[in-house]
Amino acid sequence: MASEERDDSMRVGTAFLQGACAGAFLALLFAPRTGREFRDELRKQAQQGREKIQKWADEGRETVTDAVDNAVDKGKEVAHDAQRKITAFKNENRNDNRQGVENV
Repeated sequence: MASEERDDSMRVGTAFLQGACAGAFLALLFAPRTGREFRDELRKQAQQGREKIQKWADEGRETVTDAVDNAVDKGKEVAHDAQRKITAFKNENRNDNRQGVENV
Protein backbone atom coordinates (compact mmCIF):
# COMPACT_ATOMS: atom_id res chain seq x y z
CA MET A 1 0.00 0.00 0.00
CA ALA A 2 2.74 2.50 0.92
CA SER A 3 4.60 1.47 -2.22
CA GLU A 4 1.55 2.25 -4.38
CA GLU A 5 1.16 5.68 -2.78
CA ARG A 6 4.84 6.37 -3.35
CA ASP A 7 4.50 5.33 -7.01
CA ASP A 8 1.49 7.63 -7.43
CA SER A 9 3.38 10.51 -5.86
CA MET A 10 6.34 9.87 -8.15
CA ARG A 11 4.07 9.85 -11.20
CA VAL A 12 2.44 13.11 -10.17
CA GLY A 13 5.81 14.72 -9.45
CA THR A 14 7.27 13.49 -12.72
CA ALA A 15 4.25 14.72 -14.68
CA PHE A 16 4.53 18.11 -12.98
CA LEU A 17 8.24 18.42 -13.85
CA GLN A 18 7.60 17.33 -17.43
CA GLY A 19 4.85 19.93 -17.78
CA ALA A 20 7.07 22.64 -16.30
CA CYS A 21 9.91 21.78 -18.68
CA ALA A 22 7.57 21.69 -21.68
CA GLY A 23 6.12 25.08 -20.68
CA ALA A 24 9.58 26.62 -20.29
CA PHE A 25 10.66 25.22 -23.65
CA LEU A 26 7.56 26.55 -25.42
CA ALA A 27 7.98 29.95 -23.76
CA LEU A 28 11.55 30.20 -25.06
CA LEU A 29 10.55 28.89 -28.47
CA PHE A 30 7.72 31.38 -28.97
CA ALA A 31 9.20 34.38 -27.16
CA PRO A 32 8.59 37.37 -29.45
CA ARG A 33 11.63 39.36 -28.30
CA THR A 34 15.17 39.01 -27.18
CA GLY A 35 16.03 39.84 -23.59
CA ARG A 36 17.37 43.26 -24.61
CA GLU A 37 14.20 44.04 -26.61
CA PHE A 38 12.07 42.90 -23.69
CA ARG A 39 13.98 45.10 -21.24
CA ASP A 40 13.71 48.08 -23.62
CA GLU A 41 9.96 47.53 -23.95
CA LEU A 42 9.67 47.16 -20.19
CA ARG A 43 11.50 50.50 -19.68
CA LYS A 44 9.25 52.14 -22.25
CA GLN A 45 6.11 50.83 -20.55
CA ALA A 46 7.42 51.89 -17.13
CA GLN A 47 8.14 55.41 -18.44
CA GLN A 48 4.65 55.64 -19.94
CA GLY A 49 3.21 54.47 -16.62
CA ARG A 50 5.19 57.13 -14.73
CA GLU A 51 4.00 59.81 -17.16
CA LYS A 52 0.38 58.71 -16.79
CA ILE A 53 0.65 58.73 -12.99
CA GLN A 54 2.27 62.18 -13.09
CA LYS A 55 -0.56 63.44 -15.32
CA TRP A 56 -3.17 62.05 -12.90
CA ALA A 57 -1.33 63.63 -9.95
CA ASP A 58 -1.19 67.01 -11.73
CA GLU A 59 -4.89 66.82 -12.58
CA GLY A 60 -5.72 65.83 -9.01
CA ARG A 61 -3.61 68.67 -7.63
CA GLU A 62 -5.35 71.12 -9.96
CA THR A 63 -8.77 69.83 -8.92
CA VAL A 64 -7.93 70.16 -5.23
CA THR A 65 -6.47 73.64 -5.74
CA ASP A 66 -9.61 74.74 -7.59
CA ALA A 67 -11.82 73.29 -4.85
CA VAL A 68 -9.82 75.05 -2.12
CA ASP A 69 -9.91 78.35 -4.03
CA ASN A 70 -13.69 78.03 -4.48
CA ALA A 71 -14.12 77.21 -0.78
CA VAL A 72 -12.01 80.23 0.23
CA ASP A 73 -14.00 82.51 -2.09
CA LYS A 74 -17.28 81.16 -0.72
CA GLY A 75 -16.00 81.62 2.85
CA LYS A 76 -15.07 85.22 2.09
CA GLU A 77 -18.54 85.82 0.64
CA VAL A 78 -20.21 84.34 3.73
CA ALA A 79 -17.96 86.35 6.06
CA HIS A 80 -18.64 89.56 4.14
CA ASP A 81 -22.39 88.88 4.17
CA ALA A 82 -22.27 88.14 7.92
CA GLN A 83 -20.30 91.34 8.57
CA ARG A 84 -22.83 93.34 6.57
CA LYS A 85 -25.73 91.83 8.56
CA ILE A 86 -23.96 92.46 11.87
CA THR A 87 -23.35 96.08 10.92
CA ALA A 88 -26.99 96.51 9.89
CA PHE A 89 -28.14 94.91 13.17
CA LYS A 90 -25.89 97.23 15.20
CA ASN A 91 -27.21 100.26 13.35
CA GLU A 92 -30.81 99.19 13.97
CA ASN A 93 -30.13 98.72 17.69
CA ARG A 94 -28.44 102.13 17.91
CA ASN A 95 -31.46 103.75 16.34
CA ASP A 96 -33.80 101.84 18.66
CA ASN A 97 -31.73 102.85 21.69
CA ARG A 98 -31.70 106.51 20.63
CA GLN A 99 -35.45 106.49 20.14
CA GLY A 100 -35.89 104.86 23.56
CA VAL A 101 -33.77 107.56 25.22
CA GLU A 102 -35.68 110.33 23.47
CA ASN A 103 -39.00 108.85 24.62
CA VAL A 104 -37.91 108.85 28.25
